[in-house]
Amino acid sequence: MTRKIITLLSFLLALNLNQFSHAESIAKNVAGHNSEILDGFVLKPAMTFEYQGVQVDNFSENSFGHQLKNFDNIVLGLNFRVHKYLGFNFNWAKSSLESNSFDNAVLSEKQALNLQNFNATSVLYFPLIGDHWLEGFAEIGVSDVQSELKLVDLSGVGTKQKSHETAPLYGLGIQFMPYDYDIAFRFGVQKIQTNLGLANSSITTFRGGVIIPF
Repeated sequence: MTRKIITLLSFLLALNLNQFSHAESIAKNVAGHNSEILDGFVLKPAMTFEYQGVQVDNFSENSFGHQLKNFDNIVLGLNFRVHKYLGFNFNWAKSSLESNSFDNAVLSEKQALNLQNFNATSVLYFPLIGDHWLEGFAEIGVSDVQSELKLVDLSGVGTKQKSHETAPLYGLGIQFMPYDYDIAFRFGVQKIQTNLGLANSSITTFRGGVIIPF
């Protein structure tokens, strides 16, 4: 009886060792495949969903409820990772801000600034922890900005000033990929060197969101 038990245990141990060896081989192949993808050129498209905070001189953001109601500060886009160190990003966003004061006019009511912009940037990645577990990135490109500035004077007469320009954009951030080059999370800051008419200010955005491959 004891001999039969020992024989059975030996058989089960050998079977488990064989399965472990097979699983280890698969893991190595997958790791090698991922490494090959990251080290070579490959098209890796993804959708991006982000929320942004917007900073413009003399203006402040509306309440969070107002932002959700008007779909403000929701950034939608596409990201194309073509190499371990290179990608391209395209996104669209709109924002609305308000102000109680304005340098070049005598105003009695809150003033409104509506923004809508489309950004196209090249993204350079640099690993911080592992190949892609935590990365830093720098981006540079252009932003097509449309703005509408609403002014109200002391008599209650309102005017609108619209502007449209293409301005340089640059930014820095970090990207976190905990799911083996699948879903990623990123946080960054961007500076758009524009001059918004009477607002006379550039735009700074602080973003955070998710990148989902498709």
